[in-house]
Amino acid sequence: MNKKNNMSIAIFALLSTQMLSCWGMTPEQEAANFRAKEAELLYVAAKNGNVREVDNLLDKKVDRNIPHNNVTPLLIALISGHEKIVEKLWDDKSVEHKIGHTMAGSGKKAFNNIFHCVIPMPKDFVKKLDSERQILTFVLAHCSQDQKIALLNEGDENGWTPLHIAALYGLEDFVSKFLAAGANPQSIDNKGRTPLALVHDVEGVLNKTKTNTDLSTLLTKVKLNTIPATYNEIKARLSITGKPADLVSALTLLRSKLLSLVDALKIK
Repeated sequence: MNKKNNMSIAIFALLSTQMLSCWGMTPEQEAANFRAKEAELLYVAAKNGNVREVDNLLDKKVDRNIPHNNVTPLLIALISGHEKIVEKLWDDKSVEHKIGHTMAGSGKKAFNNIFHCVIPMPKDFVKKLDSERQILTFVLAHCSQDQKIALLNEGDENGWTPLHIAALYGLEDFVSKFLAAGANPQSIDNKGRTPLALVHDVEGVLNKTKTNTDLSTLLTKVKLNTIPATYNEIKARLSITGKPADLVSALTLLRSKLLSLVDALKIK
């Protein structure tokens, strides 16, 4: 199998080199393009959890720190919950990489770091939560204290630190580990909210949607025991169609959807 993989990579490299020569690239440009193609193969293997292919590419000294679409192989392995691959890709340089993107409407750059990436979305709790817990333990053990303090107190495009997100999703073990590692519980987001204030704000929105049935109780009944923070998250959870104008109307729609689901499942 390894011989076949090696042959495929060799053929890919040869064809790429010939095509680049036809396009009149310099040797330096050709080399850089080839490294980028190799790095893309590593990214794909890391995303798919292909341990054998990751080993094969690392044996060939493929650069693990070249990003593909602004995401390095380590970061995609963190997001995908592949613990063994995270351990293989980890080094002192890769820990500093972040996912950079431009914030819509502002043109400003925002970043998600390794601790943002290790927190699974609620829709992925069943599939990824246990593996992400193991990955978090590994990451905390292999970061320096200075790195932990800097990264745990860094905000994303909303100004949310990893602690904000873990608190919002109700991940008590993540919250405990972040606090023990140096996360600041008084850090504020772009609206001046601490992690606790953010949770209270969302709970307040939930309260506005109550009528005869408590929305939190409905969430518990259908085993969605964390509070949704955005319309996209609500939509991902329950495949809601349409586009409410704001979070309150989205949560109202969520309540209606949950009532239908509770009735359909005959949940008491």
